[in-house]
Amino acid sequence: MREWWTYVCMGPSDPHPNWHLGMRGTQHRAVMWRVWKEGGTGFLYWGANCYEKATVASAEIKFRHGLPPGDGVLYYPGEVFSTNQPVASLRLERLLSGLQ
Repeated sequence: MREWWTYVCMGPSDPHPNWHLGMRGTQHRAVMWRVWKEGGTGFLYWGANCYEKATVASAEIKFRHGLPPGDGVLYYPGEVFSTNQPVASLRLERLLSGLQ
């Protein structure tokens, strides 16, 4: 069997599947559905916690300039949510749902 890897990053944009904020849940889930449908054997995502800054006092998370909102961020620092554990984004939950 031939290996075939794929990925999403800054694109594709709406209406295509990706993990950007503001996209519908079906678009988030469809990323992994598409990998399966096209016979992908691997998937690469460039970053899971690439936010620019997290300010605990204001509970603000700043995304990197020039990237679509949420790109490269699948979990957040727990301190912003008053916990010591990382907090999964809804997009990460939907990624897992798409794998199932």
